[in-house]
Amino acid sequence: MFTYSPDAVFRILTTPGTVTHLELEAGEGVVELPAIGDSIQWRVSGGPRNLYIKPLRPSLATTLTVVTDKRTYQFDLRSGEPGAKRFQKVSFHYPEVEAALTLKERDKVESVETERARLKSQELGGAPDPTAYDFAYESEGDAPFKPLTVFNDGKQTFLRLPSVQDQPGVFLYEDDKPSLVNYVVKGDYIVVDRLAKKLLLKLGKREVRVSRKTSGWHWGSN
Repeated sequence: MFTYSPDAVFRILTTPGTVTHLELEAGEGVVELPAIGDSIQWRVSGGPRNLYIKPLRPSLATTLTVVTDKRTYQFDLRSGEPGAKRFQKVSFHYPEVEAALTLKERDKVESVETERARLKSQELGGAPDPTAYDFAYESEGDAPFKPLTVFNDGKQTFLRLPSVQDQPGVFLYEDDKPSLVNYVVKGDYIVVDRLAKKLLLKLGKREVRVSRKTSGWHWGSN
């Protein structure tokens, strides 16, 4: 196998009574008849991707030019005695194609990683951006599920809990009484599907009260 270069001349060794197979890149084909220096003592057939070279006698030398829809190839053809070293098949690898494929694969990997990071961010797998959220909350209580962090994004309220075996129930606290509220658990976070001034986390007899740090707001008022 040769490494293709537009400036290279590729020597091909042949012998009489045998055919050397010249294989081009997949999807590549000749666009004009191959130009051979000695068309009397050499035969070139096939196409468009596969060409076959055959000398009619030993001790020959000539040139061959192959023009395709992608490249131009220059060959130095040699014919040896029967039984001498010869090439059964000649093919190429193309550095520019391999480089383009490598770049495309790298771009694909980067795209996948970017999307994975975006999804991870949506799942709150990473640390929140302090400039994007409101962290003005405080928690009262000493239960093991007391939130490590509470914040909102203007639409939902997020509570990051420590790693505990049992998750507490979450209730909205309004009019001095708890009520049911929609929420989901995402990893270490509980996501309440609304902005909440006060929340009650309860498991058995243990409870934690969460409230927003706003002037005039406390657990004795609405």
